[in-house]
Amino acid sequence: MRYFKYRDYQDGMNRTVYNEFDSHFYCYRAVYEDNVLNTCIATNIVREGVDYMLPQGSYKDYLNYLNNEITKTEFEQKWRQALSVYEDEWRAVRSNIWQGQLIYAEINCFYPQAIILNIGFLFQGIANYDECDKCYRSDRMYPGKIMEMTVTGFDEFNMWVVCKPVV
Repeated sequence: MRYFKYRDYQDGMNRTVYNEFDSHFYCYRAVYEDNVLNTCIATNIVREGVDYMLPQGSYKDYLNYLNNEITKTEFEQKWRQALSVYEDEWRAVRSNIWQGQLIYAEINCFYPQAIILNIGFLFQGIANYDECDKCYRSDRMYPGKIMEMTVTGFDEFNMWVVCKPVV
């Protein structure tokens, strides 16, 4: 993975964007830091009126804009800062969902690392694409699709509920 930050002034914004890219420059995680309000938003949290989606497509054609490479440590410090304000909500979710629980989850989107699921909380579910494809077939997986899932664990660092399809 490689890590970059850049200033974004589009649409009147004044923010610093922190990105985590794979070797093909697809973004896995991002943090948007509002330089005026001094707030951070991570791409794994659902907030009313806030676009939490990752940039679509590869950044390989835009490498000239990614001129400020940072360390993994710097990125993860910013990631933790963005998530730290949600620790109480995360504990509440953890007390309401347990490993082995059957849930119905709606596909929100497809991230490079997995399928992102709406599980009815501020936090997202995450499921392996290939496992879901075996159960539901890719031509039947699309945003808005409801799938029956089993909670298999919790990604504490990223505050994701880890799921797998019910076979």
